[in-house]
Amino acid sequence: MLSSLLIPAVLFFALGFLAKLIKSDLRFPPDLAKALSIYLLVAIGLHGGYELGKADLLTAMN
Repeated sequence: MLSSLLIPAVLFFALGFLAKLIKSDLRFPPDLAKALSIYLLVAIGLHGGYELGKADLLTAMN
């Protein structure tokens, strides 16, 4: 359970939610924002690929 909460996409969502909750003016520099976007896309893709690799074809098709 805890390991699924520690994936980067969930952590960044939580950071954004917390920033909105405390009414923070959280802004990242444009280059950092681009790097974080690429990192998140790669992390989501790798995590999805790993989970898909563990599943059998019938499970993946449903």
